[in-house]
Amino acid sequence: MDSPLYQLAEDLKIDGRCTSIAKSAIDDFFHLLCKNSEHEYTHWRLIGSVAKQTGISTDFDFDFLIYVNSKWSEHSYVDNFRNILQEWTEVFNDFYDSRDVTVSKPHGFFLRITLFGIRMDLIIAINSEIGHVVKPVVQARSIVDHIEQSADVNKVSRYLGPSVAEAAVEFVRKQNSFVKQVIRLAKFWHQTIVDYPRNIFVPGRALIVEYIALYAAEEELRNGKYATLENAMGQFWTLLAKYRELNIIFHNNVYKHGQIPQQFLKGSPVLMDPVNPCNNLLYNESSFLRRNILGFLNSLSKSARCCLQGNELVFNDMLDAFYQ
Repeated sequence: MDSPLYQLAEDLKIDGRCTSIAKSAIDDFFHLLCKNSEHEYTHWRLIGSVAKQTGISTDFDFDFLIYVNSKWSEHSYVDNFRNILQEWTEVFNDFYDSRDVTVSKPHGFFLRITLFGIRMDLIIAINSEIGHVVKPVVQARSIVDHIEQSADVNKVSRYLGPSVAEAAVEFVRKQNSFVKQVIRLAKFWHQTIVDYPRNIFVPGRALIVEYIALYAAEEELRNGKYATLENAMGQFWTLLAKYRELNIIFHNNVYKHGQIPQQFLKGSPVLMDPVNPCNNLLYNESSFLRRNILGFLNSLSKSARCCLQGNELVFNDMLDAFYQ
């Protein structure tokens, strides 16, 4: 018999009908954009938790990459990205009824909108090979090579990081259903149980939870016994309880361990992006954002330690939060 936790993990899935509506809306926008742009856009892709099948129905939005052909130098990223986001904003303002779309202020490499009541992030991605749509892992390897050879790795990784996101989607989607169930439960736990101000910006907040949960699920499966969601959540909480000791580097087909710059492996917990060796999700070059990340981890850790002392009560609280 399926456990209540299994049923919760399944019921948290996002309704595919909403995804179809969002895809149709972004496709219409993309064609408008191509007709009214000086830039050469080639294609769009759904990424993020919805594409990975790890999103939860109680809190989600849609992330779309829009690919552009470009030979920009790293010194011109800021201006060119700003111009593209301004162009996207103008297309929405010129061709859509203001009652149907709300456009927020652009953020560096993405535009946040609400279109027909659906929250979306539209994100700039650079084609690794101009004029060609390549496989995600090929795209990622090429972009990673470019990041590693740049003069300012942090800056270029920040702007080009989204261009490897399709490979991240592949990395998570290939996991089995058990791993995805654990991730959805971990996200719901973070949303409903953890006491942390939502108005404090934490870069990669959802990814941090997702990848630690993924690692915990893998650990549970590696134990060689019958894996359970309850035990996997215990693994997840144990990792968070000792977050200062985290050293998670996933096996992947994009980069090797030796490609990770040492600056991302020292002085902080380690949770490496599985498709970008220049992105430790628990580190940020900004001391302000680094404090936010560590504050977030500390809140997760406090809640996790409490959960380890009474996980049955926590599971009941999660079930009540969803079904009542």
